Amino acid sequence: MRKLIPFILAATVVISATIPMQSAITQQQAIQAVRNFIGDQNAQVSMTPGVTEMTTSTPSESFLDFWDDNNPYYDLTSGNYQYFVDGNSGLIRTVIVTSDLNVYPADALNCETMWARYSMMPRNHMQQPSSDTWVLRFPDGSWDPSVQLSFSRTDGGLVDQVTAFYTPVASTRPTITVTIKQAISIAKTIAGSYAWQGEDEIVYTYPYFDMEDADGVDWRTNDQGLPEPVYTITFIVSSDPTVSAAWINSESSHGMMDCATFIVYVNAANGSIVYSDGSEYLCSSETTGVKADTGLIGKQKSARLVPFTTLQALAGNHKLAATKGTKLLLINGKRMALPGRVISIKNRLYLPWQALNYIPGVKATYKAELNSLAISTTGKSVAVKMPVGKSVSTPAVKKAK
Repeated sequence: MRKLIPFILAATVVISATIPMQSAITQQQAIQAVRNFIGDQNAQVSMTPGVTEMTTSTPSESFLDFWDDNNPYYDLTSGNYQYFVDGNSGLIRTVIVTSDLNVYPADALNCETMWARYSMMPRNHMQQPSSDTWVLRFPDGSWDPSVQLSFSRTDGGLVDQVTAFYTPVASTRPTITVTIKQAISIAKTIAGSYAWQGEDEIVYTYPYFDMEDADGVDWRTNDQGLPEPVYTITFIVSSDPTVSAAWINSESSHGMMDCATFIVYVNAANGSIVYSDGSEYLCSSETTGVKADTGLIGKQKSARLVPFTTLQALAGNHKLAATKGTKLLLINGKRMALPGRVISIKNRLYLPWQALNYIPGVKATYKAELNSLAISTTGKSVAVKMPVGKSVSTPAVKKAK
């Protein structure tokens, strides 16, 4: 597996997304937060079976750390519902229905009830960038993704999970002076800087690029605790001068060969490049490609992809969610960064094998020389031989804004 080489320019400042830690709340305070949330001071609330202490998350060490929230949380249960309570703020980050809604549909969560319980959410100022997700939007059109409420539904349309984020940026914010056109020009100045070192110790570079997507302004609180407006500019980069963003289209026959995704974050207030990183996960050594609907997976990619159904089978009572085109796996409402995109082949989702290691009680190890994946759980291990085929192209999925 290739290793990234940090590529640093004078104009590039890498900033962590982690907000300084607050004093953690106690287990009893978390239990009280659940009682307050459901409006029943006599409710029986306890730690979820098998969980004995506050859960902490390990940073993903990828460019998604730029946005990720790695706060610890308490995993609590009350009746037919599971609650994840932020260990710092006491916010009920996630509510999950634990009963079978096909048998007990009355246990489904009610959207209006949830809105009422999250009364701090400025609902009148929140808009939907995607279905069943509401995000705070300011009058100038920029977004604050740290104020967000989303609903997950069953195939029958019943709400079985609610996820909330509420760490709003400060009301005193710098003025947005950089246009998206200017941000794209700024990002292009380092778009060809992606480089890594292979196992052969040779340094590889991707000097050619084509822009895939440019998102509007998202606000975040930076490492200094200050609000920061950010444009997200995504490129497809390659050593092939004919590189084109069309390669990731589902109708492309290129097969995502010899290319990678490179993301540049540009400060919308002063035009500085605050962070940049890439993923060569989508690269392939294949010299020819096939369309995605053939169902064939590239040799290198197949060793790093597992069906979403496999993760679900190993997750037990833990709630998983993944969306095609994103680089996120949600476990009980917690966003976990992935080293590559979730892809869909014949309506079946596949995730990077590293996603297995986010599931509690599961450990996965890949051996490239054997093209095998060892999955261990509860002390038992099974080796999985991955299929070998040609590479596939991955559909372009833009983040809704």
